[in-house]
Amino acid sequence: MNLKLGKTRLHAPHSLLYRMKAGKLVLGIFLAICSSFTPIAYAAEQAGVQIDIGLQNTYKIGCWTQATVQAKLEANRNYRTEIRVLDADGNYAGYSSPVTSASAVGDYVGHVDVIVNRIQSDFRILIFEATASTSEKLIFDQIQPAGTVTELTQHQPWLVTIGRVEGIEATAEFVKELQITTLSSIEELPQNPLAMAGIDVVLFGHSNESMESISQIISWVQVGGKLVIFPDQEAEKFLESSLASNLPINFERTAQVRDLSRVESFVGEASRLRTRNPLTIPRIVSVNGTTLVGGLTGPLVIKSPWGMGELTFCALSLNEDTFQNWEALPQLYRILADLPGLNESRNDSSSNLLTQTGLSDFKTQWDAGLSDFGLLAPNVWIPLSLLLATAFIVGPIDYFLVRHILKKPWLTWCTFPTLVVISVIWGLRSTDRQAVNAASAAEEKPGAIRYNQALVVDYAETTRSERHRQFTKMLIPETGRYDISVKSELPFPMPDHVELTTTSSVPEATYRGYYRNASAHLDQTSYQIQPQLGKVLRAPAHEQSTLLLEAAGMSLIDPDHDELETSFAVTSQLSSNSSMQVKGTIEHALSGELTDWFLAYDKLIYFVDEDHEQASLAPGEVLEFPSRSIRQRELSAQLTGTTQSLVKRKTGVGEKLMIRRVDYDLFSPDLDYILTIMTFHDLVGGKDYTKLTNIEFSNWDLSPLLALDQAVLIGRVETEEPAPVVKDETVSANKTVTFVRLIMPVDRNRSEIQRLPQYDK
Repeated sequence: MNLKLGKTRLHAPHSLLYRMKAGKLVLGIFLAICSSFTPIAYAAEQAGVQIDIGLQNTYKIGCWTQATVQAKLEANRNYRTEIRVLDADGNYAGYSSPVTSASAVGDYVGHVDVIVNRIQSDFRILIFEATASTSEKLIFDQIQPAGTVTELTQHQPWLVTIGRVEGIEATAEFVKELQITTLSSIEELPQNPLAMAGIDVVLFGHSNESMESISQIISWVQVGGKLVIFPDQEAEKFLESSLASNLPINFERTAQVRDLSRVESFVGEASRLRTRNPLTIPRIVSVNGTTLVGGLTGPLVIKSPWGMGELTFCALSLNEDTFQNWEALPQLYRILADLPGLNESRNDSSSNLLTQTGLSDFKTQWDAGLSDFGLLAPNVWIPLSLLLATAFIVGPIDYFLVRHILKKPWLTWCTFPTLVVISVIWGLRSTDRQAVNAASAAEEKPGAIRYNQALVVDYAETTRSERHRQFTKMLIPETGRYDISVKSELPFPMPDHVELTTTSSVPEATYRGYYRNASAHLDQTSYQIQPQLGKVLRAPAHEQSTLLLEAAGMSLIDPDHDELETSFAVTSQLSSNSSMQVKGTIEHALSGELTDWFLAYDKLIYFVDEDHEQASLAPGEVLEFPSRSIRQRELSAQLTGTTQSLVKRKTGVGEKLMIRRVDYDLFSPDLDYILTIMTFHDLVGGKDYTKLTNIEFSNWDLSPLLALDQAVLIGRVETEEPAPVVKDETVSANKTVTFVRLIMPVDRNRSEIQRLPQYDK
C-alpha cells in the first residue's frame, strides 16, 4: 500500500522491527514531553507559593474578586501573575496582574482582579518572569481544582464579618444558603473595593481600627455596599475614634439604657432580653435617615444613607453577655443585615433554570437590548413553508405534468427529483437574500465591526462619590482573534479613577450563561485580559457573533480635600414638608445637556413635558421646585402605567373603580425603559411585576434610598464616548448612550428627638 503526500512517498510498515522502532520513538517523545514539565514542577516546589482566591478561598460567580499570590522568588526581579478561569463560552480567560518586582529578600506578592463567568471553573495560576526581551519565562504553573474553592451563585447571600462578632454562626440557620465569612482583621479585605462586589453585607464590630485601615470599607459602602456597625469597645472610647467622627451620624456624649423592650419588639421573637446593670451607649442626637429602634435617650438602631450605600448603626455592643445569652440574637443579626428569612423569597434561584421566554434576570434583558443592531434575522418560516409545500404540492403538480401535459408517466423519475431540488434551493436562497438585504441596508461600512455602547454613571452628592458601568456589545463580521481596548469617559471627570474591564455574559443556564456546567470542548482556547488597562488580547470570535465587554469603575474625592473648593457633578438644596413635596434647586455641571430627565423622591415623580424648554437642562442651568411647568404624579403609577376609571356596574346601580396596570415588556430593547424600571424595581413591585429577578444589578435598585431622605434624578447626557479600539480593524458605532443618575439629600422637616430630662443637673 502506497500513501502519497505531495512528492513524498511513504511505505506502510509491516515488519516487526519497524514496529519496535516506532514504539521506542513514541516512548521517547512521551518522556521528552514529561521532562519538559520538570523545571516547572521543580519551580513550584521551590517557590513556596501561597494562593488565596477571594476571601478565605470564597468567591461569587459573575462578580469581581481578588486573588493574592505570595511566593519566594529571586530577589529584585520583575514578575507577572496570570490566573486563567473559564468564561461563559467555555474558553479560558487569563487575567493578568501588573508587573511588579520581588523584594530584596525575594518576597513577591501579586494581586490579580479576576471574575469567573462559568460555574465549576478551575483556577490555573501562572507566574512569569518579565525579562528584558519581549518574551516571558514561565516559572510556576499550577491548577487549583474547583472543589478546593467555595463557589457561590449570585442568589446566595454572602455575609462578611470583621472584628469580633460573637454568635454570628447561628444566623445561618435562619437564612437559606447563607454564607458567612469571618475575617479577623480589615487587612484581609482586597485592596481594590471593586473586588468586594460579591459581598452582600459587612457586619463590623468596631474596636480601635484607624480611619486609614477602614477606608476601603467606606469606599465600598459609598458606591453601593451595605454596612452594619456596632461598637466593640467602651462608649467613651468609641466616641473618641476617627470612625465616629466620620459617620453620617451626630453623637453627643453617652447615655445609659436599661429598658430593652423595644429591641425585643424589633426582633419579634418570644424571648426576653434581660439586663441587671444599665448599658452605656453612644447617644445619637440626629441622623439623616430612619430610626429602626427608638429609646428614651435617643435611637438605639438607625439606618442612614451613605453615598449610594446603606449604613445600619447599632449603638448597643452586641458582644456583651446581655446579648450573647439572648436566644434571639441570631435573628437580630439577620434583621440588621437585612437578610431574608427562611420563609421569605427575595431573589430565588430560578435564574439557573430554563424559562419559557429565555429571560429570568434584568441582565439578560439588558444584554438583549445591547444586541439590537437593527439587523433583521433570517426568517426560518420561509424555507420551512417551502419544504412543506414541496411535500404537499410537488407530488400533485408532477402527476399533472407527466399525465396531462407531457403524457409520458415514466418521465416522473426525472421531473419529480427536479422539482424537489428546485424547491429546496429556492428555500435556502430566500434565507440568504434576507440576510444580505438586511445587512446591506443597515451596515454603513462593509466589513467593519459594529458596536452598541451604554454607560451608566451614578453620582452621590453627600459623599461626592461616583460609580459607573460601561457595556460594549460588538458584532464581529469574521471569525478570528481580536485585540480590543475599551475606555470610558465620564460626563463629569473625577480623580482617583479605578476601572476593571472584562468579557461578560448573563446569569442564565442557556447559551453564554454563568450556570452551564463547565466542560471541555474541541475548539476550547485561551486569551488574555488586562483588567486595569481595559484590554482584551486575542479574544476569539466567530463570524456574525457578538462579544460583550463590561467595564466597572468608581472614583472618590480625597476626604482631606476641601469640598468647598471643588466642584461636583450636581449641587442641590432640597427640602420637603410634611406632605413630602420637594422644594429647592438643582444644578448640574456635566459635560453635556441633560435630557429626558425626571426626579423621584419618596413616592412621587416630578417631570416636564417633552416640548418644554426645560426638558433639556444645560450645564449651570438651575432647576427650581416647585414650578408651574413641573408636573408630579405617584411614582409607581407612572412607571407601571396604572390608570383608574369608574365603570358602571352590569348589575345593580352605581359605579365601580377599575384599576388597570400595563404589564412589563420582557422583550423591550429600549435601554431607557429597562434602566428606569431597574432603578425602582422594589418600588414597582419587584419580581411580581416584572417577572424578572434583579440579582446582577441589585445595587442599581435605588428604591431603598428614597425612603432614606434621598432624591434621584435620572436622565441622559448628550456626550460622545470614545469608541473601542480593535487592532487592524475598523469599528463603526451603531448606538451609544450615556445615562446619569444623581443622588441628592433632602432635608425633611421633622420633629426633634424627644428625650427624658437629665436628673443629675
